Amino acid sequence: RGGYNLQEKLGWSPLEYEEICNFVTHLTNEYLKVDKMWRRQVKCSLIVVYAEAKKRYPILRDYEGDWAVGDMLHIYLKNSSSCSA
Repeated sequence: RGGYNLQEKLGWSPLEYEEICNFVTHLTNEYLKVDKMWRRQVKCSLIVVYAEAKKRYPILRDYEGDWAVGDMLHIYLKNSSSCSA
């Protein structure tokens, strides 16, 4: 999104980025419909994903408007919904 590398933008180590992305992916598979794009998700389910991610990884609270988790979700859902189409 926006033509940038999310890991570089966040300034996290590759290990930290992968660990958090894997957890967000786990939450996505548990709470969201992976065959649908982000904008077609149920809002209360998205709120649960954001809250659970921030509870497990407090560093995510530093990103106003949950944009870091939002970008992870956009990337994963875009890829997974296009694979199911």
